Amino acid sequence: MGRNHRFEADRGLALRDGFLGDIALPNIKYDTEWREQKLNKSYLEELKKYREEILKEGLQVEEEGLTGIKILQFKSKHGVNEQLLNEHEEAIVQRTPESIMIDRNQYSMGGESDGSFNFNARSDDTNPAVKDEGFVFRLLGRCFRRHCNRRTHDFVTDASDEIVSVHDRRLRSIEFYDMDHKPKYFANKRGTKHAILSRIRRAATARKERVWDHGVIPYEIDGNFSGAHKALFKQAMRHWENFTCVKFVERVSREHPNYILFTERPCGIGKNCDKFGIVVHELGHVVGFWHEHTRPDRDRHVQIIRDNIMSGQEYNFNKLTEEEVNSLGLPYDYDSIMHYAKNTFSKGTYLDTILPMESHGKKRPEIGQRIRLSEGDIAQTNLLYKCHKCGRTFQENSGIFGSPTYPNNSPPIDGERCEWRITATHGERIVLNITSLDIFKSDYCRSDYLEIRDGYWHKSRVLGRYCGSGKMHEPIVSSGSRMLVTYVTSSRQSGHRGFTASYEAVCGGDVELDGIGHLESPNYPEEYQSSKECVWKLSVPQDYQVALKFQSFEIENHDNCVYDYVEVRDGHNNDSPLIGVYCGYKIPPDIKSTGNKLLVKFVSDGSVQKAGFSATFMKDACGGFFDDNNGTITSPSFPETYPGNKNCVWEIIAPPQYRITLNFTHFDLEGNNIYQEECEYDSVEVTSKLGDDVLRKHGIYCGARLPPLITSEGNFMRITFTSDNSVQKSGFAAIFFTDMDECATNNGGCQHECKNTIGSYQCSCHNGFTLHENGHDCKEGGCKYEITAPMGTITSPNYPDYYPGRKDCVWHFTTKPGHRIKLIFKVFEMESHQECAYDHIAIYDGDSPESLTLGRFCGTKEPHPILATGNQMYMVFKSDASVQRKGFLATHSTACGGHLMATDRVKHLYSHAKYGYHHYDHRTDCDWIIEAPLGKNVHLSFLSFQLEYETECGYDFVEVFSGLDASSPPYGRFCGNSNTTDFISMNEALLVRFRTDDTISSKGFVAIFVAIDRQDSEENFGGEDDEDQDL
Repeated sequence: MGRNHRFEADRGLALRDGFLGDIALPNIKYDTEWREQKLNKSYLEELKKYREEILKEGLQVEEEGLTGIKILQFKSKHGVNEQLLNEHEEAIVQRTPESIMIDRNQYSMGGESDGSFNFNARSDDTNPAVKDEGFVFRLLGRCFRRHCNRRTHDFVTDASDEIVSVHDRRLRSIEFYDMDHKPKYFANKRGTKHAILSRIRRAATARKERVWDHGVIPYEIDGNFSGAHKALFKQAMRHWENFTCVKFVERVSREHPNYILFTERPCGIGKNCDKFGIVVHELGHVVGFWHEHTRPDRDRHVQIIRDNIMSGQEYNFNKLTEEEVNSLGLPYDYDSIMHYAKNTFSKGTYLDTILPMESHGKKRPEIGQRIRLSEGDIAQTNLLYKCHKCGRTFQENSGIFGSPTYPNNSPPIDGERCEWRITATHGERIVLNITSLDIFKSDYCRSDYLEIRDGYWHKSRVLGRYCGSGKMHEPIVSSGSRMLVTYVTSSRQSGHRGFTASYEAVCGGDVELDGIGHLESPNYPEEYQSSKECVWKLSVPQDYQVALKFQSFEIENHDNCVYDYVEVRDGHNNDSPLIGVYCGYKIPPDIKSTGNKLLVKFVSDGSVQKAGFSATFMKDACGGFFDDNNGTITSPSFPETYPGNKNCVWEIIAPPQYRITLNFTHFDLEGNNIYQEECEYDSVEVTSKLGDDVLRKHGIYCGARLPPLITSEGNFMRITFTSDNSVQKSGFAAIFFTDMDECATNNGGCQHECKNTIGSYQCSCHNGFTLHENGHDCKEGGCKYEITAPMGTITSPNYPDYYPGRKDCVWHFTTKPGHRIKLIFKVFEMESHQECAYDHIAIYDGDSPESLTLGRFCGTKEPHPILATGNQMYMVFKSDASVQRKGFLATHSTACGGHLMATDRVKHLYSHAKYGYHHYDHRTDCDWIIEAPLGKNVHLSFLSFQLEYETECGYDFVEVFSGLDASSPPYGRFCGNSNTTDFISMNEALLVRFRTDDTISSKGFVAIFVAIDRQDSEENFGGEDDEDQDL
């Protein structure tokens, strides 16, 4: 379903050697076994059967297990990672595991209301000998060291003797260090892309480079998740934050090039992935844990009953080495949320695959809980991330805390560092009051201090650093929803009491932004507090509007919304125009201000509380009217990803006799429409307005290819941008400018046609005429045309004026072998005669008038569409000296399929007429019958073959049959990047069938064919290349 993706860094998610996703990649000795199983058809059938059993019997299986890992290729209206298209399963077979260094990755974690989570990873190449590769993982963890520059700040001493206060940028002599590290990736020497079936381990990773730096895990949540799912993901992340020092933060693209992405993918098992415990479990892999039963010491704690394990799933129970797993000295944890259940991957409902060891008559411990983090999970996380023992995470609306109480006020000799992480919801700010302070006073508060930062980590802005003794009268207020409080002591602190503080999360206030922001009801995604009133005044820069979109909405319901409600006004005042008052469970419509200000008010009474709301807001440049000589147009939120469900219209008007030119400088929309004929999902459409309600479409554009330079036909241009509710990308940027149309006055002095260009104009002539040396007039010229373009328009000489007398013109059409010329007349008006003896056209099925005649036409009746049997057509136009008429206008194109004759000369067959220049079209339906002379066979071989890949070849494919129709014996169905085998017909004919769907396209194929003697059927064929004169 989802796409990608988008994917599009500093923080990263842990990709572990030999492991991808929630599945452990076996050691090399197991790898061969796995590949044999993967390629074994009976194994796949058995796995399918077990999946069905599981769904029927309710058997507990590791929730993220059975779907497996696939190369990133899937059918979806929500987009696709185009770099990974068209990979063939051949890549699976060629996999040779090898540890190589990896750098910069993008990951995505996904789920579906009835399904599973996925992580996407794309590895940039750091080894010139190894190509880039991409994977889709059930769950993947990988993190990278960030290369941080040392930064120096200045300290300034406060004039007060009591307290030294250091604020904002006035810091000095603080240095931040980080390690320079290159993480690892997997590739083989051939650079193929792989589908690797493996599982992640639970016990903590032994490789520290796979731990998220500073415990910061950036994330994004795909826009097509429901509000309930988004709330669930946030609850699971808050659960991890509440008991550990890891921090899940919304990704900022310029700060977090590596991150996790919750995104939807097709799910292969049950309705499990929308459960809180499952999400917590999956996030455990992100944090850096493997499954508990893979620990090196597991045989002392559990028994693996291999006879009960599903065929092909044995590798999930492999024991890992101490080089891969470091349990950090903690005991085996039966209660871990990362532990398999006792019947995970069992052949039957009541068969156990893992059993805890019996201990002197005690009851066997329960395993496989998916309710909450165990004490062991929490302890191991805090050890893995070296969380400070002193401090905690606050998620409550208010709280009181202070420095530790030491015996005799004497801290440890080596000092101590405490950290409190205060987290509120979006739209809230944290107000911190330091109620008492008694900290050893050092120069510039260098050794002992209390530091407050406006954010979640050490790079956040410093709000203050304090030492000494006294009282703080002014509260410290965060600008956002997070605050970091750090207390550092040394042995000098002995005899000092430390500090006490209180905080409160307050909602509302003035919010200015130049990008995208978030609003949430207090305590979201938990129930909001009673008797709350929050007023947010949102502002964006001038010439923009505020766009507000609710992601989740659950407010106490009432017909008139008199209890709990959200009120939105078009301005900052209480008497500004009311846009709406909302309550209940229906998500309000998207809201847009008329100016650059919006007021959002949330009110709850003292009784019923609900889950509240979550919303995003942004500056919106969605549409507008321009009458300037030049300017810039960008998609909403550019260069950030544009929002879903947008419909924006920009109109540009120039002075009379001027034209407008539009030049796109950036273009990245969902879709992959090569010919700009159809964009189903997100698109930009450009039209010229020629009069009242008369529009001419220049094109509709999507994908990543820059549209061409577009010039209006009049002085009015309209640009329409549309996005759906699924995949979003970076959008577009364009500049426009106006230019005088010299052709608007007296046709620019041109005798026939005048074309306006930027700053100038060009004259041209009708068919059958050439431009005079003076650059304006036209004179009679030759009238013979060689046409190889796959489509276009032809006209009679001097069209739309009357054709001249005594003209004799020839059009010779040629297209790719295996395709036929198609001619459709749109206008036809010639001198009439019963036998067309005077003015007429004659069309021949070949390359000369000696070829078979397809028709001879005159009069005023349009000829029927004419289709050649081969890849050439020859047309003759003749006029006599007497009557002249308007002539004709016709379009020529190509049609695939037909009857091809195989001879002893090698001929070519192309998938489409534009092969080599463009990908094949959507909805292609082509049948070629290749027939050899009596007593001979057809030998067919593909030279190049690149179609969209799918396991069952259900989307785009080629089928080959030995005979004249599809009832003949089939050779098979083929797709992907396979170099298919040679085909030799059983008799005189082969049928080649080519079908494509309406989404992804690829390069196509080229084949050669030849007629061979029956006795030579097993030998290679040859012959001279006759560049395919098929008749």
